[in-house]
Amino acid sequence: MANPLEKTAAQPTTFETAKRNFDAITKKFDTRRPTLDEFSVEKGGPYPAAEVASDRAWITRKKKQIFIQGARGDNAEMEERRLYAEYVFMEMVDSGELFDNDMVEVMPSSEFDDLANGADAVVTFCDDDGNVEFAFSVDVKAALTAESENVEKVERLVREKIYSGVGSSVKYFIHENVETGEVSRRAMAVPNFVIWVEPETIQSLMLALAKKEKDKTAEDEKLISRETKKLYQSMMAQCEKALKILAGVNEKNGLQSDPKIAKTRLPYQDLIEKIREYVGR
Repeated sequence: MANPLEKTAAQPTTFETAKRNFDAITKKFDTRRPTLDEFSVEKGGPYPAAEVASDRAWITRKKKQIFIQGARGDNAEMEERRLYAEYVFMEMVDSGELFDNDMVEVMPSSEFDDLANGADAVVTFCDDDGNVEFAFSVDVKAALTAESENVEKVERLVREKIYSGVGSSVKYFIHENVETGEVSRRAMAVPNFVIWVEPETIQSLMLALAKKEKDKTAEDEKLISRETKKLYQSMMAQCEKALKILAGVNEKNGLQSDPKIAKTRLPYQDLIEKIREYVGR
């Protein structure tokens, strides 16, 4: 007969448990996701209803194409972890683990911008009056290394946009001024960054971020701090690489400063300055 006082071995936490603990966070961000219809002229947005309908139809075709090609869904659990990696990143911004000294807002991108522009989430920096200073988008991957195939493929697409001197954008960008309550809906030119989180780390981060501050352990804090540092370093490196590419485009064209490229450079420069404040560079 088993001794009732004998301690039983702790059962390992499953991904299903992590999802349950994280449920309130996923729901919070799901309510922030922009819908295409709210950008139509009829709803006070910038786009004719026919253009919005065309984008909705494009989403349907694109999702069918992805399904046929098997680009997503071959490994159901890995795809699910990738999705939760997006929520983990957004919560790290929303909870102040990232950019805690700045006035920032973060939200999921529209389904159109996810598929067309590689934007899983958008981070917006605001000034003291609640207006947009600049923003950037992220394409979040679940990968073991930065050299993983899915990360390299997307990084190559981002570089191609930078080489063109055009840069990245989100079409369905929404911002609510926290000071005035005014809501603006428009297209926005934003840098796009590829970030990756190790699949097993995603689960650990979900568990740590779902806890109240007073319940976080030293290990939780260490994990969050380590991943925060990695994200800063990755975004800094991508900013520096983008600025070198843009300088090379100017040089190739025999120009010291092309206005279009100068405008593309600004948010990269702004973000580098922000990150330096946090990493002490």
